[in-house]
Amino acid sequence: MKIAYIKSHTSMAEFKLDEKAQKLTKVSKDLTDLKESSYALIIFNNNEESLVAISGIIEHESKFCPVVPDSSLSLDLEKIENLDFSELLSLSHKITKSWVLKNNLSLIENNYKVTNHLKDLWQNDRNSFFEELWFILKTNLATSKLEIIFHDLKEPTDAQKEKGAKAELMYAVVKGTKTQQIFEAKDLESKLMQEYRNEFNASFEITEYSREKNELVITSKIKLSPILILAKLADFNSVQQALFKGIFESISDS
Repeated sequence: MKIAYIKSHTSMAEFKLDEKAQKLTKVSKDLTDLKESSYALIIFNNNEESLVAISGIIEHESKFCPVVPDSSLSLDLEKIENLDFSELLSLSHKITKSWVLKNNLSLIENNYKVTNHLKDLWQNDRNSFFEELWFILKTNLATSKLEIIFHDLKEPTDAQKEKGAKAELMYAVVKGTKTQQIFEAKDLESKLMQEYRNEFNASFEITEYSREKNELVITSKIKLSPILILAKLADFNSVQQALFKGIFESISDS
């Protein structure tokens, strides 16, 4: 897990929390590195001089993680640097929980619009559907790792088409840390689909959830298509389960 503190319009401090080793490390970085990295939380120096200069960055990054002013936490960089591992981890979880709740409420309020948009993508642009689904899951569950494995069609090359070859069914996976990308599934992902092949019975099912390991496995079957969702996350609650169950069932019934 990484937390960023924006010091000015040119620099930031990065706090890396190794939860296995219970270790905290800090490095200084150029602010231009922010767009290329994934953070669990971004705190910014709330002074008038830098605020205008970083307003565009704040707006952009707030789509991916909570972004808050240090004044709202009654903390500055010096005080943050004096926090130990457990205090910084607790602060991050507390802020993230509020951010996720806000996203959950927004998704509930816009449920009809979002669900219809996903239904349309399911019918007309399957890859965009999974990319959009990935982002909705990430921002409403605050995942640190998220993969969605699904059936896709592998189109033949022009030379293969000339020989009469047709599109072949294959597994694909959409994954990423900050933003998502679709890849052809490797042996590991294909084996996972086979491992869970008997679990694809409903449009939405919590197949495994370990609070201790922070791991969530969701299986889904929309029409005849099996979908496997693997997530690493700090928390998962009944509201989120009900919310996504309703979305998946609505898509499946379309």
